Amino acid sequence: MLTLRNITKTYRMGPEDVPVLKGISLSISPGEFVAIMGPSGSGKSTLMNIIGILDAPSGGEYVLDGTPVEKLSWDEQSEFRGKKVGFIFQGYNLIPRLSALEQVMLPLAYQGIGKSERKTRALLALEKVGLSDKADNKPSELSWWQQQRVAIARAIVGNPSIILADEPTGALDTKTGSEILAILEKLHEEGKTIILITHDPAISRRAGRVIQVRDGLIEKGFWSSSK
Repeated sequence: MLTLRNITKTYRMGPEDVPVLKGISLSISPGEFVAIMGPSGSGKSTLMNIIGILDAPSGGEYVLDGTPVEKLSWDEQSEFRGKKVGFIFQGYNLIPRLSALEQVMLPLAYQGIGKSERKTRALLALEKVGLSDKADNKPSELSWWQQQRVAIARAIVGNPSIILADEPTGALDTKTGSEILAILEKLHEEGKTIILITHDPAISRRAGRVIQVRDGLIEKGFWSSSK
């Protein structure tokens, strides 16, 4: 499903080139639950952005569902990303003026789906994360954990095959964070490929496989002993 071959990423900072990824090769199969773990500055977030087609590698090859991503135009990449990948960002990235329902409907609007179908699918996604009674609430009227659930509903409403979650429990207490992880596990059971970015070993153990990144390289990968 997803294969990276010798992926590199270098940023220009002033007069210097700063390598962030130094030759990452990995494969993730359909339906896997994978945690990419590493300390701050390890390159895991950059790797997530490349997997999610939010950033382009400086070198190497990325093949997703048989398609070489780097051979697509920017517009084609954007369309491909919208169909294949759902994002759960650490900061939720909710728009203050929009209700929960409108937040979840938004990705479908970019796909050209009609308003009636957008609303129906968004309500189903909110129901799936236990927030159907909060559809009309704006972010300021929701708790942190409710905002994160809205973000999850927005990620799944387009029925992507991959869910990319960047530190999805970072702003939550242990109990609430565990509830969010349980939602991700349920999505995994339904056949979604889950890629979880984390720095926390306890959270990574909820995944079936852990890939450890350090200094822009894969340090090691292992199957979680909890699975």
